[in-house]
Amino acid sequence: MTRNPYVIISGMEHSGTTFLTSLIKSNTNTLNCAFECGVLLSKTSPKDFNEVQPFYDWLCMPVETGQWGLTKQERNWVCATENWREFYVRLAQASPAIRPGQQLIDKTPAYAYNLCDIISRVPETPFIIILKDIRLLYKSYKKRKVPIELFLARYLKYKESLDRALDSDRDNIYLIDHKKLCCTPEQELGKIFRSLQIDIPVKINSQLENTELPPLTKDYNYEKEVLTLHEHLTTTELDRLSRITPNC
Repeated sequence: MTRNPYVIISGMEHSGTTFLTSLIKSNTNTLNCAFECGVLLSKTSPKDFNEVQPFYDWLCMPVETGQWGLTKQERNWVCATENWREFYVRLAQASPAIRPGQQLIDKTPAYAYNLCDIISRVPETPFIIILKDIRLLYKSYKKRKVPIELFLARYLKYKESLDRALDSDRDNIYLIDHKKLCCTPEQELGKIFRSLQIDIPVKINSQLENTELPPLTKDYNYEKEVLTLHEHLTTTELDRLSRITPNC
């Protein structure tokens, strides 16, 4: 694979994209990013990015808040191109969040719902998609007061998007299992770093990069989360989720 100046990370919201990104950043100096980018949601080119909120405004929020730290003048220059690749090159040059020579990560869960169109904008780009148990995923949505009907509609749109993308461009899509990432991070990170031709650290650092939204609680235990699902989800909810993903 020819090294790209950028890598895309996506997956449904609350599936672990922040956790994955933080784990990557903590174990290599090659990749770096701010919280989210979202430029590929623009209508036709980066010149339309001003219509995509809150992502466009985030470009000018301070690095201390986890964002890109551009001035308005720098943002104008970064977005003044019709070429997606050039946007990423300019963003890496202008943002104080990115050090010279680093590849940029665009971590944006919102891409997951229209992957084929998003991938067509940046062909030959590595897309890392994290997959999470539908029950744990819904638990996160339920905690945020999202009704199960709305969650299922969103999940099915995401699943259809991912299935279509895998049919059309499987070579550039790398699927990462949330369970394996939690339980055996060395194995999953090794898979990612080998795919991106990045040196694999001798020992995985579990002290994650600081983020505004902590990816996992300090005492997070995946197996415990699964075993205690019945304390958070009703039998009816679990039955509806199992119909969508029978093997969960």
